[in-house]
Amino acid sequence: MVKAYLRYELDGSFGVITSGANPCYDASGKLLITSALENVAVWNLKQGSLANTLSPGITGDDASTSASTPAVAEVTCMVRAPGGSNQLAVGYSDGTVRLWDVS
Repeated sequence: MVKAYLRYELDGSFGVITSGANPCYDASGKLLITSALENVAVWNLKQGSLANTLSPGITGDDASTSASTPAVAEVTCMVRAPGGSNQLAVGYSDGTVRLWDVS
């Protein structure tokens, strides 16, 4: 038996870390959009790298609820708008929905 498989070594790995929401692609199909707790991660699949992180800002009433940094709700659902649009609707566990432009 030939042990040719022993000459291959792991050069690197590309793993997408995601939380509970369903991942989806952008309109071009080149970017993978995943949930990462309270953030939305945009991955470039061809390069195997993180292209962007969409993070909700804490403004207005959210900032005044606590002296320390308040907790932000986790992403529970993501849906891309139909028709080739790069708009993304993201639902959070506290009931809020945020619209993002992924382009």
